[in-house]
Amino acid sequence: MKANSEEFEIGNVENIPNSDIKEVVTAKGSIYSYLDDGRTQRFRVVKKDSEKSKKEPQNVLVYVPDYLTLTQRGGQTWIDYLDSKGMDNPGTYQQVLNEYAQTSGKTIRVVSKKGRQLTTNTEVFEVEEEEGVFIALIDRCLDGNKTFVTIPVTGRPVLGFFTYDARRFDDEKTGEPMKEQHIGNRVIKIVKRN
Repeated sequence: MKANSEEFEIGNVENIPNSDIKEVVTAKGSIYSYLDDGRTQRFRVVKKDSEKSKKEPQNVLVYVPDYLTLTQRGGQTWIDYLDSKGMDNPGTYQQVLNEYAQTSGKTIRVVSKKGRQLTTNTEVFEVEEEEGVFIALIDRCLDGNKTFVTIPVTGRPVLGFFTYDARRFDDEKTGEPMKEQHIGNRVIKIVKRN
């Protein structure tokens, strides 16, 4: 299935360097621009006044498979795994992802197969081919920051996958380390640099 007359196919991990990607666009109109320093920046055009709502540059952006892709490619093992976590359909899967991105006491971490936390796009690309990359949904209220579930992801854009982006920064008032994270909508377009 072709999309937007580009050569990208829905569900396929694109085998092009991210340095060759200008931006990706999601179903709700968010645009993720790839910056020269390796970070990404999300913005969205606000319809009523056509202004762009620009977020701070993010350190890491990965692409999260939807429920159907994950269960179709992973087979019964993934169906059973997700069912055991209460994610037995696309709606509950999306609900749990959003809950871990937005609820105090819960978080999402990008990790390698060996469990090393990956906080930049560069780190993701360094380990993706050899180890694989995952998002770990962490419940910080349970003993020892317990991992609820891990889901395989990719640092390369995939049409139909959701976005997950995050950045770490120090609070301007308190100096405390902070984290901003966001589960986005499905990618509907990938734009290469000229």
